[in-house]
Amino acid sequence: MILKKQIVILVVAIVSIFLIIKFIPDEKKRLANDIRILKKAVENEDRNGVLKYLDTQYKDRNNLTCEELKEIIKNFFKEVDSIKVTIADLKIKIDSVNTAKTVFASCSLGLRVFAKYERERVLVFGSIKPASVRAWFKKGEANYKLYYAEY
Repeated sequence: MILKKQIVILVVAIVSIFLIIKFIPDEKKRLANDIRILKKAVENEDRNGVLKYLDTQYKDRNNLTCEELKEIIKNFFKEVDSIKVTIADLKIKIDSVNTAKTVFASCSLGLRVFAKYERERVLVFGSIKPASVRAWFKKGEANYKLYYAEY
């Protein structure tokens, strides 16, 4: 009887480890892909493309809400001629999966944003070195959505 329990526990442990090893890299790849798509949406000044990656409950360290960020994005895209985003040292971590099977993830990265205003190239975010950004996401039906950020 004890041997059967030990075998069942061992099998469950092996299956769990296999699922975790298989599951986490895929989610990391999905989030990395979503970040790449979001970067391209910003560079293409695609407001709807950017907004689909923004959670309606977004709030950052500076208390900027989703609605305020939407307005900033809208105005920024109106003012600039072009945008170039550079990302460095992207590190992704799958933080947890809650009981509703929602995946929570975070990332850290270096970020610089350049924009052209009336033919002048301006560094909008970052410095000589990319600015450190930490972002938290939750997986939605179609993609990961940003719900909190520190910059």
